[in-house]
Amino acid sequence: MRVPDRQAQLRPYVAPAVLLFVTDPASAAPPPAFDLSTGNTARIVAVTAAVLAAAVLITIVAGRRLVRPLTRLTEAATRTGGFPVVAVDRRDEIGHLAAALNDLDARRLAVERRRREMVGDVAHELRTPLTNIRSWLEAAQDGLAVTDRTLVDLLLEEAVLLQRVIDDLRDLAAADAGDLRLHPVACDVHEC
Repeated sequence: MRVPDRQAQLRPYVAPAVLLFVTDPASAAPPPAFDLSTGNTARIVAVTAAVLAAAVLITIVAGRRLVRPLTRLTEAATRTGGFPVVAVDRRDEIGHLAAALNDLDARRLAVERRRREMVGDVAHELRTPLTNIRSWLEAAQDGLAVTDRTLVDLLLEEAVLLQRVIDDLRDLAAADAGDLRLHPVACDVHEC
């Protein structure tokens, strides 16, 4: 079926187009001006002011209600000495943000604990070779140990161990800062 045939079939069921005139189309007179009395103008101003005041009041109340949880989260995030746990009593974006803040605090505490453990381990690793070097040097200075080739080799071995620990610390600091450069090289496992 073609479109013109369909239009011909539906034409009896469709109302004819109507032109709507607010004024008499034949008269060229301008429409009457809308003239307000002083009383009506005062009522319009009063109603407009009341609506504006109600809109401002509702906006302030709703804004404070929306901003209050964000203010609590901001205060929690800016406190020194760690974040307090923020109550997660909402399931919206603010609740997700509070949960993320609590998770961030838990991870920060874990990292701080691991850092303290690492500092203790590093102190121990540095103290052992330094103690050996110092004690042998003091013994040699006091004449209790002979400074022969064996003692010098032992002190050199301890100094090399100490240098490795310091190099490892430097590599950790570079990796932490994002400055560590890796240069992968293929090698035979038996030779490396």
